[in-house]
Amino acid sequence: MNSTKMIKVGLSARELLTLERLAAKGKSRIADLSCKLLSTASLSAITEKMVKRGFISREQAPDDRRSVLVELTDEGNKILGRKIASE
Repeated sequence: MNSTKMIKVGLSARELLTLERLAAKGKSRIADLSCKLLSTASLSAITEKMVKRGFISREQAPDDRRSVLVELTDEGNKILGRKIASE
């Protein structure tokens, strides 16, 4: 995604990085998405904002009540310019 489109949809660089990492990894725990640029704590705040905007979904991990799984929604895939399987 180029910076013009990023600004148009109102994404910060960290939000875009989160979407891209989630697109590459698929459904993941927040801790599994962390990297040098994104700590688990900052990812928690970013994912909360992205859930409210409809770009990702969140669910409790079935094997660990303390863990949360996040996944791109159709809207999140569209933002990244990815084709959606149902289209």
